[in-house]
Amino acid sequence: MKKLFILLLITTFFSSTTLANCFQERIEEYSETMKFSLQAKRMEVSAHFYFKINNNKIEIDSTQSFEKANLFEKAIEDILNTEICSDFPQKFEIQFTWGKNDSLFFSGNNRVVITKQSAKYMINPAKSTYEYFEKSKLKIKGEQSWYFDVDIVESKKKTAFKYTFTKEENPNRSDDECMEGVYFQIPKDSKNFKYRDEELKKAKLYYKRICFGNCGRKYIVKGYLKGEKKGNEWIIEIQFDDKLIKGEFLLVNKAK
Repeated sequence: MKKLFILLLITTFFSSTTLANCFQERIEEYSETMKFSLQAKRMEVSAHFYFKINNNKIEIDSTQSFEKANLFEKAIEDILNTEICSDFPQKFEIQFTWGKNDSLFFSGNNRVVITKQSAKYMINPAKSTYEYFEKSKLKIKGEQSWYFDVDIVESKKKTAFKYTFTKEENPNRSDDECMEGVYFQIPKDSKNFKYRDEELKKAKLYYKRICFGNCGRKYIVKGYLKGEKKGNEWIIEIQFDDKLIKGEFLLVNKAK
């Protein structure tokens, strides 16, 4: 009898725990998949919406204000289609807001705050590429334009190098894009090299910057460039102006 009582107690505990978590679990699933309109994202609109349970379905609580609902149509539609369980409160409120990270907060038994990452924190990280091309040379157009004006073309006598850097940027913010490119070439059979100042002309060391309101291009004739080949990689160091670039340049095309 005592064992039966303990078993019933344990069963009741786990059943009540499962039920008690059901509302939270449903809302957690909803918050992970819900969608905001593009306008709500850009304007970072916050809003409160009120719902009630009627005939085992979620409905809009028409006794409460539903201001800004047009900006959250998809989010509202998704909550109305959420399958309920026995511990759903008869009435509950969902607040949508914006912050540094996605988060979910339950206040009491019937209020939920869903925070989505603000556009100002949606940053694409900076990235760099280090590449070289066998039996290739530079074809520099020297154009003042919003793209890299250097082509890598076939050559039997040269090896061409290309470094690019893309600054971190916010995809939801215009005019913050910024890219840089550094190019040079060396004799194809070189195993190591070093050029300084005027010697850089031999390598056609070329720099291009593409940033909103601050584009530029030039041949570099003050600084240094050095490298050593190790296996299929080139260990390169480039210094000019206030820049110091170091990296392992990887082979893009294998010479035939």
